Amino acid sequence: MTKNEILRDLRQKILNENYEQGESLIERELCEFYEISRTPIREILWRLVLEGIVEQKPARGFFVRKLGWEQIFDIFQTREAVEGMAVRLTCQRGDAQIFEQLKDIKKQLTDLDDTDIDIGGPKWGRTFHDTVLEGSSNSLLKEIYQKVSYMAKMTSNIARHSVSIESLSRDYHVSIIDAILSGDPDKSEHLMREHLRTTCRGIIDTFYPQVFVGQGRNGKSTKGIGKR
Repeated sequence: MTKNEILRDLRQKILNENYEQGESLIERELCEFYEISRTPIREILWRLVLEGIVEQKPARGFFVRKLGWEQIFDIFQTREAVEGMAVRLTCQRGDAQIFEQLKDIKKQLTDLDDTDIDIGGPKWGRTFHDTVLEGSSNSLLKEIYQKVSYMAKMTSNIARHSVSIESLSRDYHVSIIDAILSGDPDKSEHLMREHLRTTCRGIIDTFYPQVFVGQGRNGKSTKGIGKR
């Protein structure tokens, strides 16, 4: 395998949860598995650090990033800025091919039920968000989104354990697609931002119950998280 192939393979293993959040990535074991020396493995690990899904701890080595509520809030706040504009541009551009893709995604989403929402919801949700960014035709937005998308996949791995969060996300995705197809950029952007805030709040409330409204990082209030 080339270095880029190893990078893609290790990244995918992390995003597929073959390595759990917080798990150590032992350089010696990776070298043996991929049959390469320590220098290229270290370069790959530093690349994953830059992508936000691995962290390096001094004197301890490399670990799969373990997301705290503050990191999740930052991820969704960034996504709201990027994807809010992207969905507006996608709606305004009205690309026929993108619209057909969105119609197909809507069908796949509406066919999901509670028995397959944990798998199908994240899968088609990612396809939806990727398609919206592609439809924006803004190369800089897509570049920013690409980095955030790796960390966003880690939040999806958390959210898929809640049927209620995934069901609500599915409903938002369908509503946003309807707004795009109807040619309403204001509604499209509003729903996208609301969707991301609501999902963020749902994840924090469900999986980080120690976070209380009014006690945020650096003394700041968390009341704005997920507020409609």
